[in-house]
Amino acid sequence: MPRLILPLACFTLLVVIFLTGTAITQEPGQPPANPGAQQNADDGVEPLTRGPLHEAFAEPTVATSHPGPIVPRQPPEPIQEMPPDQKPEGNNVQWLPGYWMFDDERADFLWVSGFWRDMPPDRTWVPGYWVQADDQGWQRVVGYWQTVQQTEVEYLPQPPQNIDAGPSTPAPSVDAVYAPGCWVYHETRYLWRPGVWITVQPGWVYTPAAYNWTPAGYIFSEGYWDYPLEQRGVLFCPVAIAPTVLRTQWVYHPQYCISPAAMLTALFVRPGFNHYYYGDYFHDHHRDYVAWVDYHPVPRVVDPLLASYSAHRDRTWVRELQQVYTARRSGAAPPPPATFREQAHVTQQLAKAGSTSAAIQVNQQQFKVNNVQTVSQQLTVVTPVTQVTKVNPHIKLQTVSKETLVQVQKHTTQIEQVAQERRHFEPKAAPAHAKAQQAGQPAPATKWKLPAVAKSPSAPIAPVKHAAPPPAPPAPKAVVTEHPAPKEIKAHRVQPKAAPAHPKEPAPQPPNVSPPRPGVPPQTAPPHTEPPAKQPPAKQPPAAPPHVPEAKPPVQPPPTPPKTEPPPRLPMRPPAATPPPKNDVPPKHDSPPKQDKQDKKDAHKKGDSAQRRAHESVTQCALDRSATAPRRSPSAAERL
Repeated sequence: MPRLILPLACFTLLVVIFLTGTAITQEPGQPPANPGAQQNADDGVEPLTRGPLHEAFAEPTVATSHPGPIVPRQPPEPIQEMPPDQKPEGNNVQWLPGYWMFDDERADFLWVSGFWRDMPPDRTWVPGYWVQADDQGWQRVVGYWQTVQQTEVEYLPQPPQNIDAGPSTPAPSVDAVYAPGCWVYHETRYLWRPGVWITVQPGWVYTPAAYNWTPAGYIFSEGYWDYPLEQRGVLFCPVAIAPTVLRTQWVYHPQYCISPAAMLTALFVRPGFNHYYYGDYFHDHHRDYVAWVDYHPVPRVVDPLLASYSAHRDRTWVRELQQVYTARRSGAAPPPPATFREQAHVTQQLAKAGSTSAAIQVNQQQFKVNNVQTVSQQLTVVTPVTQVTKVNPHIKLQTVSKETLVQVQKHTTQIEQVAQERRHFEPKAAPAHAKAQQAGQPAPATKWKLPAVAKSPSAPIAPVKHAAPPPAPPAPKAVVTEHPAPKEIKAHRVQPKAAPAHPKEPAPQPPNVSPPRPGVPPQTAPPHTEPPAKQPPAKQPPAAPPHVPEAKPPVQPPPTPPKTEPPPRLPMRPPAATPPPKNDVPPKHDSPPKQDKQDKKDAHKKGDSAQRRAHESVTQCALDRSATAPRRSPSAAERL
């Protein structure tokens, strides 16, 4: 035994030195040899197969801009992010940093990774930021696109509610996209600019004009031309980072990107959150996620992003895409894997299957698929950046040198500085808008000079030949239009979730159903007692005993000559006059308040409302003190 202890100790020491040396020699700025070795669910960084898309990659078109949702926790500090050394080719490809986003299902923050973006022509990105909304939560202010020549931002008062009801004329051509109308601020008031049909050129997508909410007011962004989603760059997936990792000196290296084929078949809009979402949101508890094939920013208008895609595709493309969403909702087709581990399990099943059909298990459900290759493309949501060219043939990667990465980091720091400048200025301008709103006056327009951002460095490569962007569509002339005063839009609170309100039964229904009944008959009689007749129901029971001795209605019929029905009843009434008055009169008087509900049900069932009113009229006449006055005697039907 002693001979074995020494070799075992030496072997253990060598293993420790090897592992420690590996961790030490790994420089922070160098990507790991194996992309998945350091970033998976085991070491605290989990690539997500569903979540929000970066707002600079795609932003949904909304008719009315809403404040960002308020979350109950403060976001962590932004992490240090190192771009990968693989960059897509393009004329103006820049690295846009990531940001924190709250996931209400996890009840925690996730990191929306930065990505390589081929910038839209003549546009620059202004990043968003987090700000404390009140004592109970934090709120994210979204970023936006602005023109390169713009050096200052104008914060406008809240625009009126969008009144666009859809196009008033049919599309002039199959490649036309409808840009919804919007309000434009002119001098001191808003004017309405109607919607317009825009012809989309191949290889381009039109993003309509929109407003973006900020604490200082609303920022107006004019419409612009952009690239299709698969040509906008390399979009890295969001990740869930464990708190233990955030406490260390750690640098994040994005390694997994989102497949365009999987994204188009599982793309959603979450109204009020100002983001597109991708992944498995096909369940009933995700009803607040609207599929982009079913999303309508204004009535009878599809998502302009979808309309631009379908403008130069086969007419069956949109129909087949809608069938994929319908089949996934019903459970007939497999949804995207819910986790990164589940995707690895599905990939193994599809690799073992044939090329025609197979039975696979996705998210603990069994499915039979026919076209394995197509299903494999739709279910491979995230893929390593080294294999992005296999899932996206429109992207060609190039290697980025270390010197270029250092310059990219400096440019990223300048972009983050713009977000910090916004965070310091815009909340300070919020009290002026709140004061004007309380006074019932429009908030004054405020201007702020943007800090300068140097141009992003680019590798010395031949420029990518893109078709020249179409000219800006002519904006319709704005007109003066009557509009209601803008209503205050409150931010959505993510937590706690409000329970559905249960409708309460109307409290006044029981008392005010029977009291009006006694007041109806007096309207046919002389109107001298009509107002009191509606209020005495509660006073009638005490007055019942005095009426018992006077319950001699047989004396009343003789003085009334017009009617001959009472005399035949005179001989029948006296025998029952002495015993029944105590048992007969009170029931007739007490029945309405005690059995009001039962009487109403019987009256509705028999359809004999007229007889019931006549019965109440007889009761009222019998209880009247002025029995000697000439009145119509009750008929035989009324006595019954």
